[in-house]
Amino acid sequence: MGGLINLLPFSYLCMFVGSIALMGFPFLTGFYSKEGILALIYSDNSELSLFSYLLGLFAAILTILYSLRLLFLTFITKPNTFRQTILNLHEAPLLMTISMFFLLCGSIFFGFFAQDFFIGAGVDTLGYAAVGNEEINNYKMDFEFIPFYIKLIPIVLVFLMSSLYGCFYFFCSRECKLI
Repeated sequence: MGGLINLLPFSYLCMFVGSIALMGFPFLTGFYSKEGILALIYSDNSELSLFSYLLGLFAAILTILYSLRLLFLTFITKPNTFRQTILNLHEAPLLMTISMFFLLCGSIFFGFFAQDFFIGAGVDTLGYAAVGNEEINNYKMDFEFIPFYIKLIPIVLVFLMSSLYGCFYFFCSRECKLI
C-alpha cells in the first residue's frame, strides 16, 4: 500500500520490531535462534556442514531482504492505493493492540531471557528430539566452541545487507523502478 507509517504508527512499530527480530538483529529474539541454528550446523564437522552453513547464510540474506521490502513497500514509500482506502484506515481495536504489544515485548526480550533454557551445553530441554540419538550432547558441546568469526558472519550480514538495501532504495529506486 505504501505511506502507512503516519497513519498506523503503532502497527509500524510492531512490524518494524518484528521484522528486525526476524532478520536476526543482535539481542532480539530472532538473533538467538538464528545464531543457534547456524552455529549448530557449522559445528557438525561433517562433509556437508560448511555447505549447509552457507545455505543457511543465504537463507538469512533472503530473510533480511524480504523483511526490509515489506517495511519499505508497506510503510515508507508513497501511497499506492485509492484515496478512499487511505481515508478508511485506522489502528487495530484495543484487544488486537494489546495482543500486538505482548508480541512486541516477546520479540524484544524472550530470546535474551530464554536462550540458556533452549540452547547450549548441558541443556536438555528438548531431550533427544532434535537429532534422535545420543550424539546431540556432542553437537551441543561443539556448538559452544566454534570460532568467533563464524559467529560474527551473520551479524555482519544483517548490518551490511540492511545498509545496502537502504542505500539502494533511497538512491536508486526512484530512477530504476526496481523495488
